[in-house]
Amino acid sequence: MNAKQKNTLIGAVAVLACLCVICLGIGWTLYDPEPQTAADFVEEYGGSQSVYEEILASNDCDWLQSQFDNAYAISQEAAPGTIHHKRATGFMTAANKRMEETGCYK
Repeated sequence: MNAKQKNTLIGAVAVLACLCVICLGIGWTLYDPEPQTAADFVEEYGGSQSVYEEILASNDCDWLQSQFDNAYAISQEAAPGTIHHKRATGFMTAANKRMEETGCYK
């Protein structure tokens, strides 16, 4: 292998390595797992951990729906991007998640 071929091979490997790093970075950025625990919801959306714990432990579909509805009403009154809107979104997401797990939508 002459020097030109060696340099071409090194360059191709470097470009391939850069593409791999870029693809991994994009994949990691797009990966956004849903919160699972009350602490996860607090970290993602803010709000009260005890409220999330209560929502995530409930099997009462009517109560969960009322929590979702209350949070939805707050989200409609709060300006997007505010802490109140973000917290309301978190409570809605938690209630929806729990209703799905509990089978409330059947």
